[in-house]
Amino acid sequence: QQRRSGEPYIFHPLEVANILAGMRLDSHCLMAAVLHDVIEDTDTAKDRLADQFGRDVADMVDGVS
Repeated sequence: QQRRSGEPYIFHPLEVANILAGMRLDSHCLMAAVLHDVIEDTDTAKDRLADQFGRDVADMVDGVS
């Protein structure tokens, strides 16, 4: 996928995760940062994220979607 700007979609979530890593946030927060647009921008359901990454990560992703 690409963003409206034409850059690859993955750049934005990786930038967000990098900012949070610089703040020394934990691995669950970093996973949620990388995944933060998945629920709203894809057909992936929260339950699937929970199965793959844990309920805490899925709840964080859902909270920012």
